[in-house]
Amino acid sequence: EHKRNSDQLVITERAVMSAHDAMLITDAEQRIILVNDAYCALTGYESEDVLGQKPSMLRSGRHDLKFYAAMSEQIAATGAWSGEIWNRRGNGDVFPAWLSVSAVRDREGTLTHYIGTLHDISKRLEAEQQVRHVARHDPLTDLPNRSSLREALAQALAAAKRHDRRVAVFFFDLDRFKLINDTLGHRTGDAVLVEVAQRLKAALRSEDTVGRLAGDEFAAFAPDVLTE
Repeated sequence: EHKRNSDQLVITERAVMSAHDAMLITDAEQRIILVNDAYCALTGYESEDVLGQKPSMLRSGRHDLKFYAAMSEQIAATGAWSGEIWNRRGNGDVFPAWLSVSAVRDREGTLTHYIGTLHDISKRLEAEQQVRHVARHDPLTDLPNRSSLREALAQALAAAKRHDRRVAVFFFDLDRFKLINDTLGHRTGDAVLVEVAQRLKAALRSEDTVGRLAGDEFAAFAPDVLTE
């Protein structure tokens, strides 16, 4: 039985070392006994830096103790856990990853090892964030669009009502803007709109919000205006 378990561990170690994904094996006490090259490339640690350490050395500080307690409870109950986790590389950079952990037991059911796999999901999260940004911002000026501005204004009005304050709302349009497009072209018209957006942002406070409604129409609001 011992020989069978040893052979199985050797096979597992070879599979981990040849894997393209970042992988590690720990003993039953969660001490790292093996990492592959992909793990070192992802985390920025050499194998000699992590062997004998616990995977908790990568903790970024973004998760509280309840997060890790829930992870441990699920592994104990089901033998596996997977989910998004933020880790810290050797150089201090924090990165998001998808972690999968599996508990390994022998034929008697005794826990012998843990196997973990890490996938860097930084690019996926960046793409998702970009999609959300595009959905809420004007593509030309990068100001909040109509729906985003309406949502932010509703929140500001609700807060003003609670604290007995006012919200100043401004509407702008550009006189004779059509003449610019007709005589100088849409490219010049777009440059004017971008310049107007930048000047409006510069003229407002950091807590104020300005957005583009449509065409040459803009709107802005300033929260926390004291009631007389």
